[in-house]
Amino acid sequence: MAKLTLVQKKDLRAWHKRQLTKPSLKQTAAYALCELNVKVHDSQISRLLSNKFEALDTLEAAYLSKASKLRVGQYSTLEEILYRWQVEMESRGVPTTGEVLQA
Repeated sequence: MAKLTLVQKKDLRAWHKRQLTKPSLKQTAAYALCELNVKVHDSQISRLLSNKFEALDTLEAAYLSKASKLRVGQYSTLEEILYRWQVEMESRGVPTTGEVLQA
C-alpha cells in the first residue's frame, strides 16, 4: 500500500468534488489506482474526504510538493498570504530573511 503525497490527496479531493453525483468509496479507490497509480483503502479515502483535509483545497500544489505533512496553523489564511508573498519576493530575487519579515 503506497502512501499518498499531499499533491495526490489534493487531486483526489478535487476529482471527488468535480463529479456530478457523489462517487462511492470503491469508485474513488478505482480513480486513485488508475490515475494516481496508488492503491488506497476505503477508510483512508473516507478520512481524506473529511473536513480535516479541507485545507488541501486552497493550498497551491507548489507548496504541497515541498511539504511532508499537512499542518494547518491557527492563522491559516495569513500563513497562505505570507507564503505567496515569500514566493513572489524570491522569484524577484529579493531574499526573505527573518529580519525582512520583522521589519
